[in-house]
Amino acid sequence: MKFSIITPTYNSEKTIKRALESVINQTYENYEMIIIDDGSTDETENIVKQYLSEKIKYIKLDTNMGVNKARNFGLNNISKYSDFVTFLDSDDTFFKDALETMLINISKYPDYKIYSFSVVDEKGNSCSFLQSDILEVGYSDMISSESVKGEWVHCVSSNLVRNKEFYYEEKVKNGSESLIYLRLSKKYLFLHISKVVRKYFTDNESLTRFKVMTYAKAENAINGLNIFFEENKEYVMKNRKKYSFLLSVLAHAYYYYGNKRKVFQYTIEAFKYNPLEPRIYRNILLLLGVKL
Repeated sequence: MKFSIITPTYNSEKTIKRALESVINQTYENYEMIIIDDGSTDETENIVKQYLSEKIKYIKLDTNMGVNKARNFGLNNISKYSDFVTFLDSDDTFFKDALETMLINISKYPDYKIYSFSVVDEKGNSCSFLQSDILEVGYSDMISSESVKGEWVHCVSSNLVRNKEFYYEEKVKNGSESLIYLRLSKKYLFLHISKVVRKYFTDNESLTRFKVMTYAKAENAINGLNIFFEENKEYVMKNRKKYSFLLSVLAHAYYYYGNKRKVFQYTIEAFKYNPLEPRIYRNILLLLGVKL
């Protein structure tokens, strides 16, 4: 069984080496790693080129296109011998038995096309939450986020890539990865497994990146949420608290996008569904000009 590991990267000179070495040191060796450089301007390229081999491939894009297009570019370049595709961000690492763990469980439960494995942070705290050690998950489970939550490493049959069923949403430049998995869950069952395969790093740069909202991030959030509502609104509306929360997130994104009319519209709608949602009042304060 051959694994294709897709690693999008952008200006990751400080972290790409540890990601690469975590793959090179795998106990299971039938893999290819495809690194898609999304237009880096630092030393990322020079570092990666020290590791190139038959197993480690490097493709540099001319311009920064966003992580979703970079991932799709990697998917378009998997080997014809690839059996499963998985993903490793350039600032994270695989445990040395990650691929072996995937192989063992795929072989033990061969009737699925998508498997999901657990993640811990650099302190060993779990980032993945499952009601049991192993759980078959469908669309209703995925969208309700009750039986399965958190960060997961997905391992997807390469045939779904070849059949054009598995591709990231390019209308969103960065983020909203869950869109493709929700789409797939309408057709296929996922097998979630509590075995840990990846370490997720939250360095200072990453923390800053997540805390600060910019125009570009707001645009991504708006595009992603609007697609999400278009494809899943009927189901999400059944959960009034979650729907109110998501509407409040959308309103907040529109604030940083500069559209106060939309902020007001979605804040009012969020209030109708759950007036106790605290983000509603944050958005009202922003509309009133209060700096938070």
